[in-house]
Order: sequence, then C-alpha cells, then structure tokens
Amino acid sequence: MSGHSVVTRLQDLARFAPRVPAAAEVDGPALDVIDAIRSGAGDLPPLRFDCGLDDDLLSANRELHDQLAVDGVEHEYSEANGGHDWAYWSRQLSESFLWFANHL
Repeated sequence: MSGHSVVTRLQDLARFAPRVPAAAEVDGPALDVIDAIRSGAGDLPPLRFDCGLDDDLLSANRELHDQLAVDGVEHEYSEANGGHDWAYWSRQLSESFLWFANHL
C-alpha cells in the first residue's frame, strides 16, 4: 500500500470534501488511520507513504510516521519538495512504482 499526501485523520477531510461525516456517523472506532491500524486484525501489507514539505498535511503525516514507529509497524516514509498538488504527486508516483516493484 502506498500513499501520497495522506489524509490521516477524519477531521482533515474537511479541507477537501464538501461534507465530512461526524464522528457519530462513522461505523466503528477508527476515526484516524493509526486507530484503524491499531484495531485491525492480522498482518498489514507492506506500507509506504510520503508528503510534500509544503503540504498542509505534513505535520499529520509526520505524526503518523512517528506513531507507526512507536508501535513497531514496519513502513517507509519520506518527504520531498512540493505541496498538496498534482505536480508533487506526479513526481512521487515513480517512487511508488519502484517501491511496488520491490514489494510484490
């Protein structure tokens, strides 16, 4: 699994979606990515994600990386120049393809 500029918390969707469900509308306790990982059963697939240094989601991505490290969840995380835009994602897509080639 690979992601770019990852939305890690339900509340962060408000920046990108016209309507974000309230916590009471969400089925289950997993409102954040880390909660979903912690409450999940079984092994996780290989995981990588990255975020641009000018992305508004940078601090949330760094926090997820730190939480995964504390929990001992294997993953790869990187940061690169760019923001939350197609230019950044287009550049990072090749990194995901190379990563997938090494993990499939």
